[in-house]
Amino acid sequence: MKLRNVLAGLFLTKQLLLPDVTLAQNLEKQAEQKENLKEKYSLIIAPETYRDKKITADFDGGLKNSFLLNVASIYESQKREGYKPENIYILCADGKIDTSETMNRPEIESLTSEKYLTGKITPATFNNISKTIDSLATKIDDNDEFTFTIMGHGEKAFPETYIKLPHDLDLIGTPRRLTSTNLKYFADKIKAGEETYIIDACYSGDFSTALSVGKQKVFTSSTSESPSLISRIDSFSRYLHYAKTDKEADLNKDGKISWDEAFEKAEYERMPVLKKHEEAGHTLFGKYPLEGFYGQKYNVGD
Repeated sequence: MKLRNVLAGLFLTKQLLLPDVTLAQNLEKQAEQKENLKEKYSLIIAPETYRDKKITADFDGGLKNSFLLNVASIYESQKREGYKPENIYILCADGKIDTSETMNRPEIESLTSEKYLTGKITPATFNNISKTIDSLATKIDDNDEFTFTIMGHGEKAFPETYIKLPHDLDLIGTPRRLTSTNLKYFADKIKAGEETYIIDACYSGDFSTALSVGKQKVFTSSTSESPSLISRIDSFSRYLHYAKTDKEADLNKDGKISWDEAFEKAEYERMPVLKKHEEAGHTLFGKYPLEGFYGQKYNVGD
């Protein structure tokens, strides 16, 4: 009995002087997991301004500042969804906010009064997109969620459809291009647990093949053969982001709104607006009717 007590005492002394390494490692791992909370990150890109367009008496108010107003709406939707303002990055046209906007002051003020956005709305140039992606790649890990949204002018060309960057000119004054190959290169740098890419541009379906791999959910405002639409009050990406915060979109009533549910709700809400455009005689480029402008989804799963 005495020997057993001595041995027990020696074991206890060892435990006090030389703590269990495995226990220490487990505690350190638990601390790291506790610190590594899930974060939501977003990059919103709008290369165009439409600052020079007009406000009209039409139901949609015309085209002036269409891209800026849709960016502001998406920004507000993402804050409601739980994105921290400091985790939302915005690249918009030439980086300047049109504070002369007369009708939609609250939307404009949301982009000018937020302290987190001071100096963070930068020109939508190829170099700025690349630098922002590189910066996000250092912050995001497989415990996080990343959403990429771009709205602009898509144009079909050989060998790739591209989105024009009108405020990023090359040496001969030609706007630079953002192609599906470029987007795939940028997307491959992001290693988030959940990744969603929203391409809101004419012929945006062409971008789906390069992006819809692995965990990347992709939503486009049109097929690879059809144009797309934007106005002061609506865009495909605006409706999709808004639906992500709309309780009515929770079709299975599980308390969460999946991207698939948000897409179905957004398309349902968007169709009457397209009908109004049609009734008002609006067409794209004077020749494209509006009744076939349906959004598309890729790699969404269940």
